[in-house]
Amino acid sequence: MFPTCNLQLCNIDLPMVNIGFSYWLREEMQKRDWTQADLMRHSGISNAQISRVLNESREPGNDFLRAIARAFKVSPEIVFRAAGVLPELKKGEDPTQEQWNFIYTQLDQNKRQQLLQYAQYLAEEQAKYEARPRRMDLAKDLPPVE
Repeated sequence: MFPTCNLQLCNIDLPMVNIGFSYWLREEMQKRDWTQADLMRHSGISNAQISRVLNESREPGNDFLRAIARAFKVSPEIVFRAAGVLPELKKGEDPTQEQWNFIYTQLDQNKRQQLLQYAQYLAEEQAKYEARPRRMDLAKDLPPVE
């Protein structure tokens, strides 16, 4: 298996290195149990174009990549990175950030507000958890057992 970073939110593998777009595309189709016909139906791309990209006889163009992103319901940046069009993420960059931004833009104003409130709640709960007093390790204060 090629090195990837698993994105649990949408079950997408984000390549940390360009592993070959056709391989990535096959893997994503397989996760969804999609055939080429399914991808054609969801993306609007012709079966011939999909076949040429999968067989690596044609490089995917920008329109192709955008259509794949729409079909998979993921951020276009994910697909463009998989195709090697965008640079790799730098070490320490959060690969989920682009997907969060994409999801956010799909929501209406009310849902955005709900998401923000929920995120604030989670941050507060995490802060409380991290600030709680830690139990002392009682075993370290006991004499050794012989």
